[in-house]
Amino acid sequence: MGHRIVCQILVNSLVTQMKKKKVIINLTQHPATPEQISQGVVEPKRKSMIIRWLTFNEMPTIEKIRRHALQLATLAQWEYVDLVQEKKIPEDSDVRIMIGGAPFLMGPLEQALCEAGLRVVYAFSRRVCEETPKADNTVEKRQIFRHAGFIEVS
Repeated sequence: MGHRIVCQILVNSLVTQMKKKKVIINLTQHPATPEQISQGVVEPKRKSMIIRWLTFNEMPTIEKIRRHALQLATLAQWEYVDLVQEKKIPEDSDVRIMIGGAPFLMGPLEQALCEAGLRVVYAFSRRVCEETPKADNTVEKRQIFRHAGFIEVS
């Protein structure tokens, strides 16, 4: 009897989790693709501020990297609060933050987001090579990046 109750509690918990609205806040400098949007990615209102804190025009010190990571984590929290307050998402939504950018920033940014209680994902894309024959007997090659999902790291 006890095992049935535990199993039912686990099933109820999983069902509740699956019913939560899945939202991924885009904390990258790039706009979300249509595929990403269909999987719950939303663009932040403060995109220009996010891009500013993701950008380094000179070689940064570790202190500057950490400062940028902390500022970006704060912006992510504000974006989440705004989405809830504007009733664009329910308060109990399953929220993650999509990050990407300078490799030296990603570790400190992951840490800052995790310390702020936010879950982190990276977009995964497949590289597809398309070849197009041309009238002059040449072949044009293009590398296409196709969104294939998200990798959760926290």
